[in-house]
Amino acid sequence: MDTSKEVKSCNSRLKIFFKLAISLLVFILAFLVFYIVMSAFSTSRWIKDVNSRYSEQVHERSDPQLINNQKYIALQNEIAFIKAQLSMAKTDSIGLIINIPDSTMALDISGVDVGVAKIINSKFSRSLYAIDHRALAIMLLEPLRITNSVASIEKEPIIDKIAQKDITEASLPNKNQEIIKDEPVYFELTLENDFKILIIQQEELSKINRFKFRLDLAVQRAIKDTKSILKFRLPDYSPVIQLILSEKDAKAIYRAIPEKGKICLFLIN
Repeated sequence: MDTSKEVKSCNSRLKIFFKLAISLLVFILAFLVFYIVMSAFSTSRWIKDVNSRYSEQVHERSDPQLINNQKYIALQNEIAFIKAQLSMAKTDSIGLIINIPDSTMALDISGVDVGVAKIINSKFSRSLYAIDHRALAIMLLEPLRITNSVASIEKEPIIDKIAQKDITEASLPNKNQEIIKDEPVYFELTLENDFKILIIQQEELSKINRFKFRLDLAVQRAIKDTKSILKFRLPDYSPVIQLILSEKDAKAIYRAIPEKGKICLFLIN
């Protein structure tokens, strides 16, 4: 008799457990669908906001006869890029020039390139193709300031010093007594117009390191977006520009540019 009661009690607990598990699964799936929908609306809103924000300037600068002329579009983008460089050249701080059509990235001081890196591969959010190309050109007329950065490496190199074994060794020259840590290089720069530039080294020392860095970024964004969604607000949207560089170039660029440095962008030719 006791055994029968125990079986019934166990079955009852199992039923409750399965109901709770199914309810939780349904809730998670419903939230994921809602999250995806809200993210899509957020992207759409960003495109509309950009087009609306620059609509007056677009109409003032546009020639109706050339509005869909590809050569004219390319020329407007190039003019915007040149004007941004001229503006940045007026400062004596190190700036970064990113020219995606030419696949180059250059460190610049007062209009002089002090180092040029090859962009091995690039891709960026489709929303940058969806906005009015004239609005994009106006957005990039001035260099964009870096507002935040996240990286897998320190801004200043970390050096491990090898301790000397005795007085005799300590008296020897410091040759080979310092070892610079070899770390995978990934970093993300957030710009003042909310563009995000994600730079990843080409050489893959560890897929786990890359996955961990990108997972950390995704988790941070998901937490921020979830807070907005729970308040019934559309999450903020930021288009991402992903660039692949050699490890040496990626590390040199990250450590050379100031924390609040400026960037000139040439995205679409």
